[in-house]
Amino acid sequence: MDPPGAHRSFGGPPAGDWAYDLDVFGDISYGNGPWPYLRDGKPAHVRLSPNTEYRAWNTEYVGVWPTCPGKARARMSLYVRQQSMTAVTVPTTVHFDLTDNTFIVDTRCPPQLHDQATAKARRILDLVAAARIDRETYTHPITARDRAIASGQADRGVTSTRTRTTRGHGPEN
Repeated sequence: MDPPGAHRSFGGPPAGDWAYDLDVFGDISYGNGPWPYLRDGKPAHVRLSPNTEYRAWNTEYVGVWPTCPGKARARMSLYVRQQSMTAVTVPTTVHFDLTDNTFIVDTRCPPQLHDQATAKARRILDLVAAARIDRETYTHPITARDRAIASGQADRGVTSTRTRTTRGHGPEN
């Protein structure tokens, strides 16, 4: 039996080792403080996607937004099982304390999916930590779209040299 709140949608988690990429359009820049992402000089809501390929991720997108200084919240879908051509997922929320680099998974998260929520939350903290390091050198983050464009350019002999510092992020090419 599926947990309460389960619904069907297309998608499912990527296979293997992966991390999150910033998957936003528009002008996102780096700023000071625990939350590194700004839009128009204000803390920005961002969308994240797995870094395994550039495509529509549907249920694997994660929305993350700052709630007050040093705090953020993420809304994510947790994979329950495959059903025919669709995935059964359950939504949950994770609360972050970015000053301590800690998180709490919502108590309504089904116990059998808690490890999955924890793994995704750790990936989010990895991305935020990498962004904090990255902003020491750069004014704007690399996005999933930037990676896709760079990948296409790499085929023509143009490569990017910028790298990430967390698991799952490799050379930007």
